[in-house]
Amino acid sequence: FGAVGIAGMRLDAILTASQQHGASDILLSAGSAPALRIDGDLHPVEAPVSTGDDVAAAIEALMGARVL
Repeated sequence: FGAVGIAGMRLDAILTASQQHGASDILLSAGSAPALRIDGDLHPVEAPVSTGDDVAAAIEALMGARVL
């Protein structure tokens, strides 16, 4: 899923950032930039706003097309 893009960032880059920063959650929502929950606080990722297609592509890459 490294080639899947989320708001101009590769999904693997977001996953790597979450691991490096000890994030408990990755928040992907259409109309917002991706965010990481770190120690209970939300930290936006420096990326453009996600579209619905971005979020759907991430879900499909992580969980498979049958989820959608």
